[in-house]
Amino acid sequence: LYNNFWLNWEFSFVPFYKVGTVEFVKQIQDLMKQTKIIIRNSEEKTVLKYSSKYILNAITLIKSIIKHTKCQHNPLDLTGSEKTEASEKLENLYKLLKNKSTPREQYLEPYEIKKLLDTLKENPEHIQGYLICLIMATTGMRPDSILNLKIKDLMFKDKIIKTFDFKRKMVYYCNLTPFVELEIQNLIRNRASDE
Repeated sequence: LYNNFWLNWEFSFVPFYKVGTVEFVKQIQDLMKQTKIIIRNSEEKTVLKYSSKYILNAITLIKSIIKHTKCQHNPLDLTGSEKTEASEKLENLYKLLKNKSTPREQYLEPYEIKKLLDTLKENPEHIQGYLICLIMATTGMRPDSILNLKIKDLMFKDKIIKTFDFKRKMVYYCNLTPFVELEIQNLIRNRASDE
């Protein structure tokens, strides 16, 4: 999020509290206009590059960075600030982004998933990230569900993974594929031999 939205921004080297709300409004408006061309089944389609939710997440990230670095002024915070033209524009942008429903266009193609998994697997320091991504890719499990898995949830005998869906507040079961099972057991063996 930071790299996509803020790192290449012309104000990225200026302390955030010195950047005016006007500049943030312009950057957010620019992000909302960005499009990309996707090709599926040999058809070209122009879509928004970033979903409303993705842009809101980027704004939330920067607001959090500003808050936790104890800046004198947060140009993205509208609470307790006097109304200006820029703050009203920002408030309208927030409302627009929250109300704008856009279909999910952001996902990884199979070759991108393979590249991600191969890159993570190459580096022993990223083996946990590799397993997390592998399980997510093969089960559709959400990040909060996978991060709360325990060893006892991996039912190797039955070839299933017991998990909890925090969004729907329910327990459900996923298939534990032979390849995922092998990779998990390799990690467990390697960890045991390191101790």
